[in-house]
Amino acid sequence: MDNCYISRSGVRRFCRSIGYSNFSDIKARAGEWNFQYQKYLTIATRFSDYSLLKNNINKVFDDIEKVLNKEVVEKILDIIYSSENVIVLVSEFSGSSVKQFQQSMVAMGKIIRVMTSSYIDENSLKQLNGNDAVITISVTGNYALQIKNLIEEVESYRILFTLNREKEIMESYDEVIFFGHEKTENLIREYSVYGVDYLFDLIFSEYVLKYKIQGS
Repeated sequence: MDNCYISRSGVRRFCRSIGYSNFSDIKARAGEWNFQYQKYLTIATRFSDYSLLKNNINKVFDDIEKVLNKEVVEKILDIIYSSENVIVLVSEFSGSSVKQFQQSMVAMGKIIRVMTSSYIDENSLKQLNGNDAVITISVTGNYALQIKNLIEEVESYRILFTLNREKEIMESYDEVIFFGHEKTENLIREYSVYGVDYLFDLIFSEYVLKYKIQGS
């Protein structure tokens, strides 16, 4: 670092800006990068046939609709509506979908804070209490695992949306909702890109229906 005229704090800030705790965390995960690279090469090749992409997206939508039954949706809506503060934690990759939901909810009179993996306001999270809610979106479970220690310090109601069924991830949350009925490795990208978007579209539509139309 000294040879590059870079301070340790500068390196730490850079690591956090790309979703890692520190440089050691990056080195520990470096072995995953080639795997991810090869995986996305495979995805790009597979989607040269767009009919396959369309079919996969439809599978994801069908799965989400099965999981979000009336009881689950009602519970999510009640938590969002009744919580004084609602914070959504999401990876940068899926962040744009949640930010659109955030903007739509402002028009409905509900403020939702969104924190992406590039920056998390730990102080704000640690000030939450039982009247608040944190919703974590982590399709693969990697992001949830990364913030596990922080989540365990948060005193609000904690909800996780994921495909990952590992106990280590689930035990930090009060409620775990699975996108699909099983972890589907070959549909990870579709869940991350299209599934998260569809999930929040459904939640927003039901929120408007319940609190702004029926409740008016």
